Amino acid sequence: LPRAPPPNALVPAGPAGGAAVGARLELAQWELVPLPTLFEEVFHAHLHARCGRCGIASSQMALCLVCGGLVCVGAKHCHTRHGGGCASHAAACGAHVGVFLLLHTSDVLVRSGARISFWGSPYLDVYGEQDIGLERGRPLHLNVGRYNELRELWLSQGFDHDPTVLEFMQVQSHY
Repeated sequence: LPRAPPPNALVPAGPAGGAAVGARLELAQWELVPLPTLFEEVFHAHLHARCGRCGIASSQMALCLVCGGLVCVGAKHCHTRHGGGCASHAAACGAHVGVFLLLHTSDVLVRSGARISFWGSPYLDVYGEQDIGLERGRPLHLNVGRYNELRELWLSQGFDHDPTVLEFMQVQSHY
């Protein structure tokens, strides 16, 4: 005899509208792109990479943390009616919401509609400090707690309500 799925399992509807016994429907786990432990690994992996939209290798690239795609940051040749490379990518990838790791600064750019904000970096030095702009030259390590905090903001659609994000929120079209 077929066994019934556990009470908390999601099951697709059967022909009569009821649950099909034994058929399981798996829930998708929404995650941001996994990042390596060291920022320099991300940086070097994409050093000569080309933009997914225009195909040009730029010195200012952004890694979409939703899908892993690369786009130009602030380049005029990547502008569309939606705005810059990040705006165009966010429109296609995340319904105008995007989360991007800026590879030239280690900062995270959050895009929500026509507004952008800089969230900070998920990578910290040994003293627990950010090095936005990569000016100090210390190795930066992924802080899993910060990255999980960013993931929770993305999952809850909380970018428009988070005080840290709202403090730096501005309307921009060139990103």
